[in-house]
Amino acid sequence: MTDATTMVERGDEGEAQLEAVWRRIAATWLAAFLVPLVLLLLAVVLIDPYDSGRFPTFMPAGSPDQRPPTVGISRGRDPRFNAVLLGNSRAVLGDPRHISALTGLRFVEMAAEGATVRDEMARLHWFAHNRPRVAAIVVASDQNWCDPDPAMPDPPAFPYGLYGDSDLAYFKTALSVSSLVFAKERVLYALGRLPGVDPEGFVDIEEKYRNDWRLDDAPVAWDHVSIEGPPAPVALPALALLESYLKQLPAATPVVLWMPPYYRNALPPLDTAVGRALASCKLTLRDWAQRRPRTRFVDFATDAPEAADGRNFLDRTHVSKRFMRLLEVEIAAAVNQVK
Repeated sequence: MTDATTMVERGDEGEAQLEAVWRRIAATWLAAFLVPLVLLLLAVVLIDPYDSGRFPTFMPAGSPDQRPPTVGISRGRDPRFNAVLLGNSRAVLGDPRHISALTGLRFVEMAAEGATVRDEMARLHWFAHNRPRVAAIVVASDQNWCDPDPAMPDPPAFPYGLYGDSDLAYFKTALSVSSLVFAKERVLYALGRLPGVDPEGFVDIEEKYRNDWRLDDAPVAWDHVSIEGPPAPVALPALALLESYLKQLPAATPVVLWMPPYYRNALPPLDTAVGRALASCKLTLRDWAQRRPRTRFVDFATDAPEAADGRNFLDRTHVSKRFMRLLEVEIAAAVNQVK
């Protein structure tokens, strides 16, 4: 064997050793990636961090989760409820227990702080997806519902995949570090070391933010304009979105829309552009409710005497529990008319 042949053989042996080293490195990196992914996948399936009920699990029903974007997942599939309350922070003080008692239905609160119209519709879809019949839908149609922007801009952080029909979208959203935190909490909940949240969903934001509420009684410097003619109906993208979701339900599904009150100095006068837009929005919601079967629109955004009582408000747009108890009676009366 010549020296040249020996050198070639040694070169081939070195390349083979180098290739083996690279294969081991690649396998190590692949294992480092796949093992945590598989463990996370197993946690999502077996522990069901969000109590979605999508897959068989040994975990008890219920959740310790109090985060507004995700708390509705467990509540929305709870078979004890057949009616739903939707809205944002202006509606969360609505107590489903009181409205249930006044209507004979079983309401769950799925309104959440910071919710947008798209968020609310995602929650509605999840609620409807998990039961054969929806007995009533109550929505707080606040200023977000009056926004004429067809894009309806939405925070990108809302976990739409967790509320959708697709298991693939659910996994894409759930395979995150956040799910490990939720899984840990859910295990602690199953062991009795973390309390579950109120399944009916009442959140006392008056007490929760007790030191933050401020009611500004100073008059607002409205920009008055000259406007001729009465307000006219307008196109509301939020209402069109609601209609698209209602098409997935029986046509006779009862719906109540209610517009939350404003404190006396926050309700825009009719001779302002803002006041005109609000009046047109309310007219559109009222007309739509009159055309649709088993539907009502309840307008609390008026200059009623209650709107001048500071005890009824936490700030200019958020009512107190005291006032909400009165509103619930009228909301329940509207539900009883359409159910």
